[in-house]
Amino acid sequence: MNDSIKLLNLKEEDVETVTSYIKNDTLYINLTLRRKENECPNCKNIINTIESYRVKHINHPMLNSMKCIINYRCRRFKCTSCGKTYDEKNSFVRKNKHSTDYEVYNVLNLLKSPHITFTDVAKQCNISTTKAQYIFDTHVNIARKKLPRVLSMDEYYDPATGIGKYDCLWLDFEKNEVIDVLPDRTKWYLQKYLQGRTRIERENVEFVSIDMWETYRSIAKVYFKKAKICVDSFHVLKNILAALDKIRIKVMNRYDEHSINYYLLKKFNFLLLTHFKNIRENKKQYNHKLNKYLNYYDILNLIIAIDEELTTAYFIKENYVEFNDTANVDNAELLLNRQIEIIISKNIFEFNEIHKMLTNWKQEIINSFNLDCNGKRINNSVIEGRNKIIKQIIDNSNGVTNFNRLRNRIIYCINNEPFSIEEQQNNVKRKGNKRGNYKTKI
Repeated sequence: MNDSIKLLNLKEEDVETVTSYIKNDTLYINLTLRRKENECPNCKNIINTIESYRVKHINHPMLNSMKCIINYRCRRFKCTSCGKTYDEKNSFVRKNKHSTDYEVYNVLNLLKSPHITFTDVAKQCNISTTKAQYIFDTHVNIARKKLPRVLSMDEYYDPATGIGKYDCLWLDFEKNEVIDVLPDRTKWYLQKYLQGRTRIERENVEFVSIDMWETYRSIAKVYFKKAKICVDSFHVLKNILAALDKIRIKVMNRYDEHSINYYLLKKFNFLLLTHFKNIRENKKQYNHKLNKYLNYYDILNLIIAIDEELTTAYFIKENYVEFNDTANVDNAELLLNRQIEIIISKNIFEFNEIHKMLTNWKQEIINSFNLDCNGKRINNSVIEGRNKIIKQIIDNSNGVTNFNRLRNRIIYCINNEPFSIEEQQNNVKRKGNKRGNYKTKI
C-alpha cells in the first residue's frame, strides 16, 4: 500500500483504500481518496452530498519498465445550495485529463535531448507517438525572441517542412541562443518577416554575421542600417582551399597513376590543405613507395616541389591563413589589399574567382575582425554547430513534416527552454481534410 501511495505522491491520511495488481505487463492501482471538504466551484458552498461514483482510468508513467494505470474511484458531489454537480479535488490529475502531471513532465524532459524521437519517448512512457506529440505541442509553444546585438544567420537543408528547400536559423552570437527559425531563406520571405519587427528593434542590431549568400547581405543592408555586416571567415577559407585543391587535382592528373608524384598528391593531399603550423610533427617513418624515412614536413616539401604553380598557390593559401589568424580590425584593410594584389600578380586561373570574391566581399571580411563583448571574433562557428544538432533531430526522426513542431523542438532543445505543466494555446497541429460521413458496420 505504501509503495502505491508513494508512486502517486500522496500521504496515507489522504487515502481511504488502495490496492494494486499486475496483469498483462501493466500495473493497476485501485484508489479511493478519503472524503474531505470540497468547495462548490459555482457558489463556494462547502455543504454537499455524494451524487455518484465513477472510475477514471488514468495513465501514470512512473515506471518506465511497465505501464501503470490508476483506476481512480472519484466521488461526484452535488451542492445543497445551488444544485451544481462537480468532482472531488485531487492532487495527481487535472480536470478532464486521463494522465497525471508526471506524464507531461516525463515526456517534456525526455524531449530535451536532440537524439531522442517522439517514438522513443512514447515507448519509454508507454503511450502512443501521437500522445507524445500532443503533449509537446500543447505545452511547448515558443514565441520569437528580440533581435540581439550580434546576429548570426545561416540555413540548413530541410525540403520536407519549410516553404523552400532551406530553412533559416537566427542566433544570438553572444548568448549562443536561437532567436528564431524561419521556413524559408528567400529574399521575399525575409523581407516579410523583418517588416513585422519594429525599426527600434532592428536598429539595436550592431553586427550581422553571414556566409556569402547574397540575399543575406542585401536584406541586412536594408533592414539593419546601423549594423556592420561580417562574412564568416570559414567560408572564405573554404573557397581558397577549394581553389588550391583544383590545382592539386589538375597537376596530379598529368602523371601516371603508378608514379611517385601521383602517389604523393593523392595520398597526402591533406598536407596541402592544412595550415603549416597545424601539421603534426611526427617521427620519420620508412615509406616503401619512396624507399626512405620521411615525416610529414619532408613529404610536404616533396609535394610543393612537383609543380611551380602548385607551389605558388600553396603559399597564397598560407599567406591568407596567416592574415586571417593575426590581423585585427585596424590593419585588416591594408593586409587584405596586399592579399588581393598578390593573387592578381600571380595570375593563376583557379584563383581568379578568389580575387573576385575577396574584392566583392572586402568590407564584410574586414568587419569580421571586430570582437564581441566577450572578446571573440565575430563568425558563424557557433551557428554551424547548432546546425549539426538540427540535422540530428531531422535525421533521427527520418524526416519531419510539421514545421511549427520542428521549430519549437529546435529552440526547445538548443536553448534548453523551460516548459509549463499548464497547456498553452497553439496552432501547431495542421488542419486536415474534413471527415466524411460513414456508417458503422454491424
